[in-house]
Amino acid sequence: MTGCLGVFTYDRADGRTLNGANKSAFVASTDHDVTGLPVATLPGADVRDLAHDAAAKRLWAADSKARLWIIPLDGGAPEDITESLPLSWLGRRGADSVAVDPGNPRIVYVAKPGNDYLSDVAGLRSLDGGATWHSLNTPAFGVEEAREARWVRVNPKTREAWFATGCFGLWRLPLSPRFRPTQRPRPERRDHALLIGNWIVLVNHRHTAPVREQTQQQNRNRDQ
Repeated sequence: MTGCLGVFTYDRADGRTLNGANKSAFVASTDHDVTGLPVATLPGADVRDLAHDAAAKRLWAADSKARLWIIPLDGGAPEDITESLPLSWLGRRGADSVAVDPGNPRIVYVAKPGNDYLSDVAGLRSLDGGATWHSLNTPAFGVEEAREARWVRVNPKTREAWFATGCFGLWRLPLSPRFRPTQRPRPERRDHALLIGNWIVLVNHRHTAPVREQTQQQNRNRDQ
């Protein structure tokens, strides 16, 4: 596509408009992937990932500075909503990847690994279009999968979220009540230090087996 370095998604409403990026610019093509027309430009960063919300006629974007954006397709200015994301235990927030549930575009997923530490907000989900977020990496929600998530996509048929992580494998998370916020007891924590080269690293371990067993039993009781 002329004027485009990569295509990320397409418009499910018309089935033919492709959405991509050329460094810091968002581009769209309606001529069968021949020409990319500029839609908007991010200030001071390149586009890293895109997701399309056909219902609200807007794009979600993560940029090379780990900021999260909403880009109206009606000509409005991009809106930086990074501050709406929760902070990690180390006081950091951000987005490297973003995905929208096609079955309900108000459900949005974000992925951002800690890289140099184990983040407790690497996998996030919003059920209200980005107004609020909850982590998929904390025992309070009964799930600790998708740790250090780097990329996220949603299967349009099953609506399952797929998270690719840095060193914790590939995870498939179904759209299930078990991933909704509920009050669950937080597990015991145990810390110790590791000497790695010239660095002393504090490592935190959470004991999650009792929480997982309780979650599985609650799910079985609910399904009976």
